[in-house]
Amino acid sequence: MGHVARLGRLVVVTALLGAVCACGTGGPATEGVAGAAGDAQPSGSPTGSPGAGQGATTSEALQPLLVDATRLPDGFRESTGQAAPGYRMTLCGVDLEPRPPAETATRRFARSGVGPFVEQRVRRYGDDSQAEVLVAMRQALRSCGETSATDPASGASTTMRVRPLQLRQFADDSVAWHQEAVDRPVPTDVVLMRRGRTVVLVTSYTLGRVGDVGVVEQAATAAEALLRDAE
Repeated sequence: MGHVARLGRLVVVTALLGAVCACGTGGPATEGVAGAAGDAQPSGSPTGSPGAGQGATTSEALQPLLVDATRLPDGFRESTGQAAPGYRMTLCGVDLEPRPPAETATRRFARSGVGPFVEQRVRRYGDDSQAEVLVAMRQALRSCGETSATDPASGASTTMRVRPLQLRQFADDSVAWHQEAVDRPVPTDVVLMRRGRTVVLVTSYTLGRVGDVGVVEQAATAAEALLRDAE
């Protein structure tokens, strides 16, 4: 398990912290996209820059926007692992979090010790910069097949294969993609959605196995419903 945890952390930091990208990976490659700790640890978020969450507070106000296991496919349970809160990284040339959030909340789920895993990160910002990020990422995915996912803080990078996912729009705006590191395959599906200045990043990833895009789609649908109900 220690080896798997180290692999997950590596993926998280270099792959985008996997889930969101500079062509990063959705899960283990990001510090946040699939944050890693606990069961097997690939992180499901897109980048792993430690600075991505600096200055942000873990918010009680955002807790109602976190999904629970009953809203996911059968067999998932809340994980004892801790999803890394940050996910800043440059993927396909796009900085996924150019401005730090004011508030954050995270939750992680697993079906078994080796996955699949689901991670959700909720972020609230003080400006509208994330609206531009979603537009830029959607445009970049049209031509981004293989790219370097880079952590802006450390400069560490990983070569990622990225492709858009053909999912419906979630919330006010959204973008979805699949990503995995060339040298450490951790297939990761990522959905980044926005409602006003609140952004939700949902990632689903597996360790060395083909994933099911239906998992991230169901998790994103649940997250969208909570955003809507919070109005």
